[in-house]
Amino acid sequence: SHFFLPEDYDQRGPLEQWKSQQPVGHQSVMQLEPKNPNKKIDFSMDAIKSALKMALSSMESDENKAMSSADIKEVDSVGDGGLVTALWSGGNCVALWNGRDHIDLNLFTFVESKELHDEFVLHFRTYFRMKLAIALRDTQPRGYGRVVNFPSDIGDRSDPHWAKFKE
Repeated sequence: SHFFLPEDYDQRGPLEQWKSQQPVGHQSVMQLEPKNPNKKIDFSMDAIKSALKMALSSMESDENKAMSSADIKEVDSVGDGGLVTALWSGGNCVALWNGRDHIDLNLFTFVESKELHDEFVLHFRTYFRMKLAIALRDTQPRGYGRVVNFPSDIGDRSDPHWAKFKE
């Protein structure tokens, strides 16, 4: 058996991609469902819109104050449920209700902050009398240049440890 080292492979392509990625934002996609699956859902589009407004206006830090001035639009002709969008200078949020058993939240911010996203979904969930659990959550960086890393993962942009070349 033979072991291969990183420098045994051509690392130019991966290094080019590493250097080309420019992360500009943070996206979280969450699916909220009742903690008690036997409980009857009593959502309405008005309640979802109000929960979104309340969550946006409840953000505490100064950098998030722009969220309270978000432009909010509602579309209630999406299947059995509906869709509410919020746009502000620092990002956007889409709340999608399937009309039955869950709400999808898609939150994008230009600030990389898991805490901000956690705070937002906490405020959104507290609006409802029914306790909601986060059934699914995906978090990813957004940007250009085939982004796969958050800025905090990239650091100072020096060559990564795996970018080694034989001389």
